[in-house]
Amino acid sequence: MLERLQIKNFAIIEDIEVIFDNRMNVLTGETGAGKSIIIEALGLLCGNRSSYDKIRNGCEKAFIEGTFRIDNPQIIEAFNQKYDFELESDVLIVSRTLDASMKTTMKLNGRSVPLSLGKELMNSLIDIHSQHKDRSYLDSSCHLEIYDRFLSSLLDESEKEVYRQYQEQFEDYSTTLKRYQTMKASRMSDADLEYLQYQYQELKDAAIQDNEVEELEDKLRSVASYSKTLEIFQTVKEPLEQAFDELYSSKKILGQLKDETFDSSLKRFDESYFELEDAYHELLATFEKLNFNPYEIEEMKNRLFFLKGLMRKYGSSTLEMLNRLVQIEEDLNTYSNYDYNLNKLEKELNDKKVKLLDTALKLQVIRHKYAPLLEEKVNRELEDLLLNNALFKVSFSETELFESGNEKIVFTLRANLGGRFLPLEETASLGEASRLNLALKTVFNALNPVETIVFDEIDTGVSGKVASCIGEKIHQLSLHSQAIVITHLAQVASKAEHHYRVVKTNDAQTTRTLITPLDEEERVKEIAGLLSNGTIDKTALDLARKMLKN
Repeated sequence: MLERLQIKNFAIIEDIEVIFDNRMNVLTGETGAGKSIIIEALGLLCGNRSSYDKIRNGCEKAFIEGTFRIDNPQIIEAFNQKYDFELESDVLIVSRTLDASMKTTMKLNGRSVPLSLGKELMNSLIDIHSQHKDRSYLDSSCHLEIYDRFLSSLLDESEKEVYRQYQEQFEDYSTTLKRYQTMKASRMSDADLEYLQYQYQELKDAAIQDNEVEELEDKLRSVASYSKTLEIFQTVKEPLEQAFDELYSSKKILGQLKDETFDSSLKRFDESYFELEDAYHELLATFEKLNFNPYEIEEMKNRLFFLKGLMRKYGSSTLEMLNRLVQIEEDLNTYSNYDYNLNKLEKELNDKKVKLLDTALKLQVIRHKYAPLLEEKVNRELEDLLLNNALFKVSFSETELFESGNEKIVFTLRANLGGRFLPLEETASLGEASRLNLALKTVFNALNPVETIVFDEIDTGVSGKVASCIGEKIHQLSLHSQAIVITHLAQVASKAEHHYRVVKTNDAQTTRTLITPLDEEERVKEIAGLLSNGTIDKTALDLARKMLKN
């Protein structure tokens, strides 16, 4: 749930901080006071884009920060695993900054993240429902995804396995289809096939060894420095050998000393002599390995020249040329028996399509099985919202195979008795759309509740008993998810546990928005004002108390 919201220098808001509670929170105030600006600021925390002209006049930055307490540990675990993030506690602090230089920053617990990443997490925490903007339940292109989310908490393990199996089979089928389409579109002419055979033979005859080019280059670099190395060894070889002869003679003479006083020194002398001799012979052995004869050098140069010529045609390294040889061999195997291989791949594709279609039919059975349950739940909600003659129905129609099956799902409504079932977006008036969305949200949220639901004036266009029903329905929703509601209707506001008044103040220089939590008596006056269009009398106050009591 959203515990705290701070907004600085955003539109007409200079600096406000709101502490929200659980259950149902309601915001009321005159039109233009800044209520919807608060919701827009919340939208920024959800990763929404905003115009930079919303930065308060005369300020360099706008800043919004929300503190959320996450009750569902699975949300934290899933996010950490997917993005290698480190949300260690159930407290998430989300901030968003808009800069006058047209830059924006989003942070999660102080760590900067891309908007797309923050948006994905926040969409699992908060659902902003607006009269004019939130039409996802009315958009038929979203209905299959929404319906499958509804089913996810109802399916048993065997039914879930059908979903998993379809995804695996569809991915395999799609890969095979691409291979088939690529092969079918790339039939080779006889001339192309002949050229491919020539390339294969050229690379095959070259008998290229692993790392051959690189090793030849290393050896030739050693050859280039060989003459200098030879000069050095010729300079020191004779003096060193003479020195070793003299040292050896001296060692023998010193060995005639039988006085124990010299034993330690003689031992060190012997060890040093043999260590120097070993080092000298090691140097000679290393040098002799570099002893190239001119014929070998010429052969290496010719071989490298030849391989460099092949590299210009087949790759920039030995490995790339060898990989190219393997690819050419595979292409020859494919295109030398093109018709056979194409028919074989086509049969493989058809076999996979048959299996995929069989699994798609199992998906159909599962989806059709639960449709009456969703219809029953939604129609019950519609009755509660006084759409008594309306009837909700899930409509299925077969399609070509795609990533989610082979049928399309559309939510339909019969708005009046005797009418036809039509897609939701074609049937709902403004007031009906609000109630339809609310009914669907109530059903879906009960199974997969988000942490916070925000309602921005969804009661526009309704009044009286309908408004009271909407307020009651939102209150029921708040049993599963925190609700934050902007309303102009007393019937809705009176259902909340927590009430805030939003007001706009003016002085000679500026306009500011303020938000204040109301105590019980202040709530009575606010509800009375909503009931009487601002003219508060005893009748309005008595009715307000009655509404709050009920």
